[in-house]
Amino acid sequence: MSSFTILCLLILADVMLGRPVGHLFGKVANVNWSEKFSSLLGKDCSNLKEYAIRVGRIAAKPFVTFFYVVRDEQTTTLEKVLIFAAIAYVLSPSLVSKRVFRFLGVLDDSIAVAYVFNKIADKVTPEILTKVDATLNAWFGIETVEVLPA
Repeated sequence: MSSFTILCLLILADVMLGRPVGHLFGKVANVNWSEKFSSLLGKDCSNLKEYAIRVGRIAAKPFVTFFYVVRDEQTTTLEKVLIFAAIAYVLSPSLVSKRVFRFLGVLDDSIAVAYVFNKIADKVTPEILTKVDATLNAWFGIETVEVLPA
C-alpha cells in the first residue's frame, strides 16, 4: 500500500472523527487525480468492475457513483481524497491497512462508504446517475422491475 493511500486513509479517519486535516491536506493538494484513480481502479476500471461483479449491482452502485463524481470538475480535492480513501479501503487486496486502521474504530467498510457517500451526495446529479445506471447495465444487464398486480 502506498504512502499516498495511507495518507488518504488518515485524512478520512480524521474527518470522520471531526479532527482538523489541514496539516495533512497540503500533501494531497497538487495530485494528479486521474493517475491516482487509474492506479487504484485499474485500466478501464477493471478492478472496479471485478469488485462489482463479485459483490453485485446494489453493493457496487456507490463505488460506480464515486467514480463519476470524481471525474466531475465541481468535486473538491477533499471530496476526492475521501472518495479515494473509501475505495482504497474496500478494494485493497491487502488486509494490512484494515488491521492497522481498525484501532480507530471508524473505518469499517460500510461505515466509511456511507460516510463518504453522505459527504458527496450533493455532487450526485441526474446526469451522474444516468451514467452510473448505464455502467451497471453494461456490467450486469438491464435491470427490470416487475410490477405485481394489486
